[in-house]
Amino acid sequence: MEPHLTEPADILKVAHHGSKTSTTEAFLDAVHPRWAVVSVGFANLFHHPHAQVLDRLSDRGIEVWRTDEHGQVRMLTNGKSWRIEAFHQSAVPAAPRIQTLLRPADPAASAQ
Repeated sequence: MEPHLTEPADILKVAHHGSKTSTTEAFLDAVHPRWAVVSVGFANLFHHPHAQVLDRLSDRGIEVWRTDEHGQVRMLTNGKSWRIEAFHQSAVPAAPRIQTLLRPADPAASAQ
């Protein structure tokens, strides 16, 4: 992949539900994300995301959020920090679970 064709990004939405041929090593090395979101249905017939894609992400230390495991994933920013929220509807309709993680948008800013 030509370096001038892409720019680094903090968050990556993994292509094509994490199919085997998506999200190549060259692409990950060029974009260098810290977090990745895989939009994929639970127990889908295609067995997405593919283990090779998850390995590519893991090998680079990229934190993965999956809709089949975490439910709805929202990433919000105020320009200085990130807030990652996962909303998973439990089997009990009145008991949704919300998980929130705070992450600095700029690691250098959090060190100051």
